[in-house]
Amino acid sequence: MRILRKINAAAQVFAMLLFLCPLLLSAQQRVYRSPHPGWIAEPALQGGRPEARKITEGYYIKLYDYQVHVEQQVAYTRIVREIVAESGVQSAAEIRVSYLPAYQRLTFHEVVIIRGGQRIDKFVVGKFQVAAVEGDAASYIYNGNHVAYLLLDDVRVGDIISYSYSISGRNPVFEGKFFDDIYLQGAAPIAQLYAAVLASPSRPLYVKTFNGAKQPVTSTANNLKRLVWEGKQIDAVRYDDYAPQWYNPFQHAQLSEFASWAEVGAWGVRVNPLANSAGGEVAARANALLQAAKGNLMDFAQAAIRFVQDEIRYTGVAIGEHSHRANPPEKVLLQRYGDCKDKSLLLAAMLRHAGIQAHLVLVNTHLGARIKDQLPSPYAFNHAVTAFEIDNRPYWIDATFSHQGGTLATLYRPEYGAGLVLKPTESDFLPLHAEGEGGVFCRETYDISAEEVALATLRVETVYTGHEADATRIQFTYGSIWDIEKNYLDYYSRFYPQIERIDSVEVIDDRGANRLTVIEQYRIPAFLVKNEATSQHEVGFYANMIGERLPSLSGRRTTPVAVNYPSDINYTIEVKSPHGWNIPRENFFLDRDGYVIGCTTSTHGDTLKRNYQFRYHKREIPAAQSGEFASDIKTITDNQLSFGFGVNLATSARMSSKGISWYALIYTLLVLAGMAYFGWRLYRRDIPPKIDMEEHFIYERIGGWLILPFIGFCLTPIAILIFIWNDRYYHPGVWNVFQGTPYNAVFKSILAFEFTGNLVILSLAVLCVVFCLRRKVVLPALAVGFYLFSFGIAFIDFVLMQTVALPSQFMLSDQSQGMRELIRAFVVAAIWIPYFLFSSRVKTTFVK
Repeated sequence: MRILRKINAAAQVFAMLLFLCPLLLSAQQRVYRSPHPGWIAEPALQGGRPEARKITEGYYIKLYDYQVHVEQQVAYTRIVREIVAESGVQSAAEIRVSYLPAYQRLTFHEVVIIRGGQRIDKFVVGKFQVAAVEGDAASYIYNGNHVAYLLLDDVRVGDIISYSYSISGRNPVFEGKFFDDIYLQGAAPIAQLYAAVLASPSRPLYVKTFNGAKQPVTSTANNLKRLVWEGKQIDAVRYDDYAPQWYNPFQHAQLSEFASWAEVGAWGVRVNPLANSAGGEVAARANALLQAAKGNLMDFAQAAIRFVQDEIRYTGVAIGEHSHRANPPEKVLLQRYGDCKDKSLLLAAMLRHAGIQAHLVLVNTHLGARIKDQLPSPYAFNHAVTAFEIDNRPYWIDATFSHQGGTLATLYRPEYGAGLVLKPTESDFLPLHAEGEGGVFCRETYDISAEEVALATLRVETVYTGHEADATRIQFTYGSIWDIEKNYLDYYSRFYPQIERIDSVEVIDDRGANRLTVIEQYRIPAFLVKNEATSQHEVGFYANMIGERLPSLSGRRTTPVAVNYPSDINYTIEVKSPHGWNIPRENFFLDRDGYVIGCTTSTHGDTLKRNYQFRYHKREIPAAQSGEFASDIKTITDNQLSFGFGVNLATSARMSSKGISWYALIYTLLVLAGMAYFGWRLYRRDIPPKIDMEEHFIYERIGGWLILPFIGFCLTPIAILIFIWNDRYYHPGVWNVFQGTPYNAVFKSILAFEFTGNLVILSLAVLCVVFCLRRKVVLPALAVGFYLFSFGIAFIDFVLMQTVALPSQFMLSDQSQGMRELIRAFVVAAIWIPYFLFSSRVKTTFVK
């Protein structure tokens, strides 16, 4: 998109934080100190230092120790860092621990520096700072997350920093069920790793490992089973930019007490139950919408969706149990805000009140359908939507979207892959595939002035459909027109610094069809910039709408490439010039498994058109195809996205003159009169047939293969007239473009030759049509002359292009086009000249 959404969120965030203050102050925010828990195992430091080339931040993890006591709801962590370079002092000397004080307590056990074998205690309670850090505040979601941090002083190269802490407490919304995801690799090298989980033998724990991680070693002692992972000299994991959100190359192990997804679904139904009918304000609102829809459930559902999406703002206070427990629909309706589960539950309640079966659906927007590969647990989900049925047709809606256009059947739904439907009976996964995707159709029209040097106007018409229309509609809904116009102007000012806006942005929104049109108009005073070296005025273009959707890839990759999916763009740059064009038609097209891009350059009269078509077929490009993708991007960027041209205004001014060339018109009449006289004389010649008419069957009309050359004779005059008009032979500026220069005589000679040749070919084609219809004996000879003359003109024209030096932008045709014309004329002559000379059908048709 060419505009960044500019919404001043500072005031809203500040107001929300004020609202949250009583909640946060009531939660435990202190940092405590206590001895190490007695239940932990204390592994001795055994890992050696990793190779120096593998240490990237000036320090490495000497020990990572993570132990969980499931029954006591405590997670213990010990981290030991060794600083090996000056760059590591800054980053290793800061200790940061995140926790949720609504139900968790943070207790430190030690913070020490080991220097020369001496332990220096650095734990001072008063030096710890605790701050609320809301990672999702920009999305207006607040979960009460806090960070305790300590900045160590007097830290030196060679120091070993060791700190340990415990976080106790678990969110009661999970009803005492345990699940966790233990990472056995990190972004930095780990010399030694120890991870353990302690639980009652009667508590079922399911384990699943990923990316080659080993199964835990299990033992039992003190009426507790212990699952242990250990490792030494664990390399850091590196992955490339533009990796998909689902991509996780780290070795890790998931643990869960949930035996199946159905069990997770049953938990979800208990936490977020749905009644069959609503009451209070929810019922009143549903009844009003149902009455407005006159009982039509499709219309009612769409009205309910628009109400929840547009009038219930997406804001959530997901503190404590409300991380997964939705607020009651009645409360959400009255406060007019809620997070994904709040809004989805409210929508489901309104639909159920009208007799529509609706359910909450849990999804993972990053994993998509890959969620089924995870170990069942509530931890697997990060979002909620609503699913329902009308007339046995399933629908699903993301209630956190707003200002969507289209009908219930055409509303945009992203590719979520699969979602767990929460039903009282048995929950199961529902396919959630993308629907209602749209595209962008943009046309930029530059009109170069014929009166004012270097001036141009620019008109931009952009049509957004589907999800693109939804996104643009949100920008115009929440952003000010002033900001949007400024952003649009800034976008083009990167290419044309002196650009000025002519009029306000015009917006035409057909929400029912989900089609939104934006029209912009600009004036560019210095559109053509003079190149002092060539004395030409030049301008360049860049298809940024395409370029901004291409990732910057370099080197060999081992990870897939996430792309800006869905993208479907039809982008046209039109340039209207009074100087005309002589640019050959070009086509470029790439059709790959994951994407398509095409570029076509053409001219028609005074208009140059360059059209781009670009589309992604999937959300990511596999790693095995990333090399080809990178090569294609380079080809596209280097050869297709940029183009430009130069104009010599001194000579082009002559081409801008108006009127008609009377010399060309009189010359045309003389040539046509001469050819008409030639035809009349030829028509009157009495030539006997070349066969004995009494011994042969005589054809009374054109037939057989003769139909094809006859059609060619008929179409040739039309084609030549279009060619003469487009190349402006009757425009005085074309003939005088090199007046007063060394090129004048040779240019006019070439122009006159091509002009005369085309007029003669046109006349011969007309005569061939007349003689064909009259079945004149002389027609075969005339047809042979027509083909030979056409080939001769093409041949001489091609030779002239190879030998005569003229400025390239004023050549009448390019060399590749000349070669194509020569080959075409040769092939046509090679086919039809023998036919007219030797065909019995010809001899028995043309007998008059």
